[in-house]
Amino acid sequence: MTLYMPLFRSCSNLRSLTQLHAHLVVSGFLKGPLASTKLIESYAQMGSLKSSRLVFDTFPSPDSFMWGVLMKSYLWNHFFEEVVLLYHNMIYHQAHIGSFVYPSVLRASSGICDLGIGRKIHGRIVKSGFDADTVIETSLLGIYGELGCLDDARKLFDEMGERDVVCWSSIVSSYIENGRAREGLEMFRCMLSEGIKPDWVIMLSIAEACANVGSLMLAKSIHGHAIVNEMMSDNGNFNSSLIFMYSQCGSLSSAERIFLNLPDRSTSSWTSMISSYNQNECFQEAVDTFLGMQESKVEPNAVTMLSVLGSCARLENFQSFTQAQRFDVESFGPMYGTGMFSENSNVYELQSEASNSIWNKSIPV
Repeated sequence: MTLYMPLFRSCSNLRSLTQLHAHLVVSGFLKGPLASTKLIESYAQMGSLKSSRLVFDTFPSPDSFMWGVLMKSYLWNHFFEEVVLLYHNMIYHQAHIGSFVYPSVLRASSGICDLGIGRKIHGRIVKSGFDADTVIETSLLGIYGELGCLDDARKLFDEMGERDVVCWSSIVSSYIENGRAREGLEMFRCMLSEGIKPDWVIMLSIAEACANVGSLMLAKSIHGHAIVNEMMSDNGNFNSSLIFMYSQCGSLSSAERIFLNLPDRSTSSWTSMISSYNQNECFQEAVDTFLGMQESKVEPNAVTMLSVLGSCARLENFQSFTQAQRFDVESFGPMYGTGMFSENSNVYELQSEASNSIWNKSIPV
């Protein structure tokens, strides 16, 4: 079967994968679990979950790994209910549930916001002896944190034998995302005191916490830590978070300095700077920044457009926006879902029909 692995990697489209599938059937290799499992994964990666499920359903005795791969396939596509249903089918058919299965079903339980299922899975994990598995423990931290059960998350965290940066990131972000930024920052300090080096993922959460607390001194400390650890150029999202953090802490000049010193300004960094100007009621600067974004040939996204529309509304100068942008209504496609635009409208109709007071009420800054 190992001879066929390069062929799986060479399949660039659904047609070539289907041809390989047919060859495996004719040659008899599909009777083995390895080939079928690889087919399930490959079909899912190409967006054909029906084919993945067909391969699974026609295999006589799926092993735990095959169940787990199908669960992951559904999880990739956000079919959380299907993942949970597969887990229950495993129990019904008395299939062996390996450690590989639990992270997926825990993520799915979080996806459908079902804490009850999560607790039952936790109980089975303990009975199965997998409660010391680091990956499973991190998944449990995730579900408790995402569903707001911070006491359970903290208890689990404190009982963990080994805590890597992923575990620390999970508990820190859990506090921050549930509105307890100061506790998240305190956990971050504990993490540093234990000699754990943070990655940019946890630094994103810390920048958000600093913005929520509004402490400029703390913001500068976090920024300094990022510079010392050479994290400034690694991730554009983190740089954008620093811009937002400083603007929330009342230091627009620091936000501007970071933005101007970026070697490569992404859509997120331009958007963060525009939003920062709006937050500080510098609406003309926000519009000027947007025009600079256009000159740099960087494509705006829906958040960018909402921000600059808010700037123009506050300036009572929607005319300047339409002249600068020269977009037709299709360019605002991502914003149809906000209710701001209808399919039968266009920018120029909006300009003439919407008063400034309406724009001020309808556009978040």
